[in-house]
Amino acid sequence: MIDSSNTAPAPNSTTTSTENNDAEKQKQAKYKATCDGYVKNGLTGNRSIQYLIKQLDNMGCTPPAGFIRCTDCGDLQALGAFHLLSETTVESPTPPSTTAAQQQQQQHDLDPQTAKKDSITAACSTYFLDTLNRIGRSAKNSQEAQDRVMEQLNNSNQQTKEENTTKTPEIFLCQQHLSSEGQTHRTIVHELVHAIDACRSKMDPQKNCIHLACTEIRAENLSNECTFFNELQKIGPHSLKKHGQDCVRRRALLSVSAHPKCRERAEEYVDAAMGRCYKDIFPFEHHPNEQGW
Repeated sequence: MIDSSNTAPAPNSTTTSTENNDAEKQKQAKYKATCDGYVKNGLTGNRSIQYLIKQLDNMGCTPPAGFIRCTDCGDLQALGAFHLLSETTVESPTPPSTTAAQQQQQQHDLDPQTAKKDSITAACSTYFLDTLNRIGRSAKNSQEAQDRVMEQLNNSNQQTKEENTTKTPEIFLCQQHLSSEGQTHRTIVHELVHAIDACRSKMDPQKNCIHLACTEIRAENLSNECTFFNELQKIGPHSLKKHGQDCVRRRALLSVSAHPKCRERAEEYVDAAMGRCYKDIFPFEHHPNEQGW
């Protein structure tokens, strides 16, 4: 007979699950705090990030406060994502009986720097998280799940041809996949280049795979991910001739291949866009590497 008084109690599955959830929340809180610190440092100290945000503002695509967000992406294999919210601005006439004070309040309510900014930020902030929650965060071993995430994000970024339309960018950073401040800043620059392309032209990377290849080539080239030093760390001192261009092509090919509609002919699309888009360094006057940024 076994003396039950000396037997350890069976683990409670509910308690274990709660403990695991608490531990995961604490881990994600640390990831977020670190990521938020990287973002703050980038906004205040990284000249490429500051320059690109200024250019977006000059182009009429002013980012709202807090438009770069660190979030839990689960096992989704990405460092970041770009989302463009298009909003049509409608001017409401002021009723004749409105007092001066009421007019001032209405001006405040319509001011894109006040009330509208809050609503835009809220809409952008929940979109990416809602998409992940609908599809499922554990997408690591499922290409179908990865494709559904891509499809949802692509559908949200459809260009609008309506007049009086503002384009507001939002950038999401996958906080648990970012390993350093430098990598975080390069990811932000990468996504900001996508924002610039969406704002400045009629490019439609969601429907046109060559457009997608072009903006990926530009983002890889201008983000400094393919600098000599980074390539040296990854592939060693051999085969570094034309390392920058080869690196950009390799990384752009991975991004285009992740798009369900472009995957089968990804190499063809990247090669078709490479010559022109690799040379396109807009909005920089010189490549960031040459400017010491």
